[in-house]
Amino acid sequence: MITVDVLVCGAGPVGLFFGYLMAIKGHSVYVFDKIAEPSENSRALLITSRTLEMFSLVGLDAAVLKEARIFFFFFFFFVKNQIKSNYNLIPNQLGTAEASGDTTFPQQNILPQVRLERILETKLASQGYPVHWSTTLTAYSQTDSGIEATLSTQEEQEQNEGLVTVRASYMVGADGTHSAVRR
Repeated sequence: MITVDVLVCGAGPVGLFFGYLMAIKGHSVYVFDKIAEPSENSRALLITSRTLEMFSLVGLDAAVLKEARIFFFFFFFFVKNQIKSNYNLIPNQLGTAEASGDTTFPQQNILPQVRLERILETKLASQGYPVHWSTTLTAYSQTDSGIEATLSTQEEQEQNEGLVTVRASYMVGADGTHSAVRR
């Protein structure tokens, strides 16, 4: 039996950031995800000025900026479905955008999601809370003091020791559109 303050289901950017926030505020966390390791596929690239402002409040801005590509000006293009004989696509410029504003970070920051997740996972681990990969929520129930969740981990399956029970005051569903928590 594992007892923590917060059980976080999902180790994408939201789950990792929330777990890190809870950890630095002194709460014990258990963050897990059903996938075996961080995905190499990025679903997001842009980190806005407001997100960086939030990261700066908890000391994450420097690590993110160290990895990000910073842009102050963008050109936007639309590529037609026409192909010239030399197979070059024909782009049409739609417009431009300038990053500015009343902020400490007046730029757009390009950082693949997978790299942001690695930064957040490292910061979470530095607080003593590693991510538990290959772990699936199989059931949970409400108790008088929070929740009790049953998790199936690959490690437990390989050792034939059964399932893991986690008791937590709170459970957060950060496990995406097909969320087991919200279902």
